[in-house]
Amino acid sequence: KEDDEVINALAFLKLKDNQINVAISYWLDILKFDEKNRLAKQNLDKIKKAKDKSRLSEKAAPTQFLFPDRFFLSQFLSAHSLLVWFI
Repeated sequence: KEDDEVINALAFLKLKDNQINVAISYWLDILKFDEKNRLAKQNLDKIKKAKDKSRLSEKAAPTQFLFPDRFFLSQFLSAHSLLVWFI
């Protein structure tokens, strides 16, 4: 689990460095050892669905590739700030 997180972080750094193929190979390595790794699958899917792969390095945010669950939660809470006051 912890190794997967480190490899995922390395993959993200390669993506930010515009080394997309290296990043993909890191995520595929994670799936070799843990074929159910949700984060690696999601990140590969994001690359696959990207319309402009040449701009991925500019647009990729750590919250999307490293902590997508926390990203969603923070977006939800900021959009529903009144809900937080009643909890």
